[in-house]
Amino acid sequence: MIDTNLNGAYYCVQAFLPEMRRRKSGTIINIVSDAGKQASPKAGPAYVMSKFGLAGLTQSINAEERGNGIRACAIFPGDIDTPLLDKRPSPPHAEARGRMLKSEDVAECALLAILLPPRALVEEIVVRPR
Repeated sequence: MIDTNLNGAYYCVQAFLPEMRRRKSGTIINIVSDAGKQASPKAGPAYVMSKFGLAGLTQSINAEERGNGIRACAIFPGDIDTPLLDKRPSPPHAEARGRMLKSEDVAECALLAILLPPRALVEEIVVRPR
């Protein structure tokens, strides 16, 4: 869990940073989870740790790379109706899934952060179902 959710994101950022620094621009989007804001028993400790770490990585990018024209946004979505939910010990029923976010809702949040002018930085977006 840590290798995928945290180390994977870190290595990806490290791979792209040199070119972003050279261009003096770029936006990094980290899809965290609301478990990166508040621990939840349905998520499990390793998942929560990885997501809190990903939030910290996003903050570090903004602290260290702002002067290089690079910005990062952490998106903290609530439950999203994806096939991954079928892997839960007790998958949610159709009615509950109908109330959840859709992946395109999260994509719209990412586009908001990316399409803003370079002078603007959205550091975090928390998006939850109504």
